[in-house]
Amino acid sequence: MSKFDIPQELNSEIKFTSFLGLFDLGFILLGLVFAWIFSSLVYSPLVIFYYIYVILTCIFLTCKSKRNPGKRNFQTIYFAWIRNKQVYSIERNSHK
Repeated sequence: MSKFDIPQELNSEIKFTSFLGLFDLGFILLGLVFAWIFSSLVYSPLVIFYYIYVILTCIFLTCKSKRNPGKRNFQTIYFAWIRNKQVYSIERNSHK
């Protein structure tokens, strides 16, 4: 009988560096396109800071979430935003 290696991970992400993937690059470029579209609404001397802010925000939103494994920060924010606040409650551990 021959032995076959079965891949464990089928949904691997295309990575350019250890922290920058294809999705991340696309998200940042899309953010820059929207920033360019709306840059006419920004006070002229602050446009450079506006672009820096947009890039940093896009990087933060595409980073992996620490509190929600397997998800990104923008997904965690979205889930927190749409949750039904009357259904879910926090269970606090009373053991100290």
